[in-house]
Amino acid sequence: MIHVSAGILMADGLILLCQRLPRDPHPLKWEFPGGKAETGETPKEALIRELTEELSIHVTCVNKIVSYPYQYKNRQAITLHFFQILSFAGRIQNKAFQTMEWVRREKLRKYDLLAGDLEFLAWLDKHPHALKKECL
Repeated sequence: MIHVSAGILMADGLILLCQRLPRDPHPLKWEFPGGKAETGETPKEALIRELTEELSIHVTCVNKIVSYPYQYKNRQAITLHFFQILSFAGRIQNKAFQTMEWVRREKLRKYDLLAGDLEFLAWLDKHPHALKKECL
C-alpha cells in the first residue's frame, strides 16, 4: 500500500495550497503540500521530510487529523494521511511547486484541487472542530 501524507499549514486564518508543476502527475492541480512515504517511513516522518524538501521548513509540532483509503482512476490504491502543522522552524520557500497561495478555508473549493483533497474538505465539513490550535 502506498501512503501519502498531506500537511495543513495555517496562518492568520489562511491555509496553504500548492499548485503542481505542469510535468507532474495531475498537472497544475492544487493540493496540500506533502508526498509519498518511502520504505520504512511512517506517514508522519514522510510528511516532515517532504515539507523540508518542498518548503524548506522543519516541522516542530504536528497533529494527525484523519486517514482514509483513496484510489485515483487507473492508479494503485493509496492511503491518504492528513496532518495539521502547528509549528515549524524556518521560512516557507517554494522548492517544488508552480505556485503557492494562502487561502481562506471557505474559498478552498474554488481551486482545482486533487480529488483526494476534496474528499478531505468534505470530511472537514462534517468535523469542523478537527483543526486544533495547540499541539496534542
